Amino acid sequence: MGQAPGETGRKNTAIWVLAGCGAGLMALLCVGTGVATFFVMRSDGVASDRTADGDDPTAPKERGPSPTVQTPDRDESAPWVVVAKVTAATGTKPVDEGAQCGFAVERHPSPGGGYWCRSQIVCAGKLLYGGPRSGYFQCTVVTSGRLSIVGSDVETSAKDTDAAMTLNTVLGELSLRDDSSGAHGAYTLSARIISVR
Repeated sequence: MGQAPGETGRKNTAIWVLAGCGAGLMALLCVGTGVATFFVMRSDGVASDRTADGDDPTAPKERGPSPTVQTPDRDESAPWVVVAKVTAATGTKPVDEGAQCGFAVERHPSPGGGYWCRSQIVCAGKLLYGGPRSGYFQCTVVTSGRLSIVGSDVETSAKDTDAAMTLNTVLGELSLRDDSSGAHGAYTLSARIISVR
């Protein structure tokens, strides 16, 4: 059955109005989603900065530039070579500020799963961490994307025959400390990592 001519015009107008509103609503949703995504990603970046550094990301940093990290195709069993520069030393000061440290980091499978790392840290020709049966520490090594090595040995020479050590290539930091029973006496040392390859 046909419709009156006036009714058809009103229905067509209503359909066009509804279609226009629907298109406007879709455009608004797209813009709103984009803006919301921007703010979420921005806040996630700030939150991850807080988590990684443990401090306010807007506060001035005293850290230097990030170390140069090279991740070419390589044999995963080959050691990584770390170069660092001493920024501070106290106590017996086995090396001076500005001394260069160079050392390899090997990764060894742990019997319980995961890995242990081992290193012999030498600064200005002096062995400051490790030894013939020492130098092992718990570590996390990430090779996908940007190489990172993070680990520590919290025991000093009195407990495990070598110094305490913390290595964090993400933050570019190396720290060593030992007690009076160590080969170099009681000292603390901080160094900035220059490169990892």
